[in-house]
Amino acid sequence: NRYGKVVLYSASASILLDVLLDKYDLRKYFLNIYSGSDLKITKKDGTGYLKVIELEGGCSKPLAVEDALHAIKGASSQNIDVLAVLDVSNNNKLDEVRKYSKHLINLLEI
Repeated sequence: NRYGKVVLYSASASILLDVLLDKYDLRKYFLNIYSGSDLKITKKDGTGYLKVIELEGGCSKPLAVEDALHAIKGASSQNIDVLAVLDVSNNNKLDEVRKYSKHLINLLEI
């Protein structure tokens, strides 16, 4: 794996993340979990990703997995590779999603 460890950075509050991660037994897939809401950081300008990377002790090749166009643009603006998830929320912005993403998964074709 050329990208390394897997952490979750969500804009959602930790109280919501805790419920969802426990309900679907997903916590085991992440080394650490960060709530942008709790940490008062944002994905929009990409600075939140930099803060999470700092909290993790650095990372030479981070990868953000995103579906929201503002988050895709934000991560990309900080030279972070983006795996864009194309779904009903962003499929009308496919050209922009592709422009700011290094990788793309199209859930509409699955």
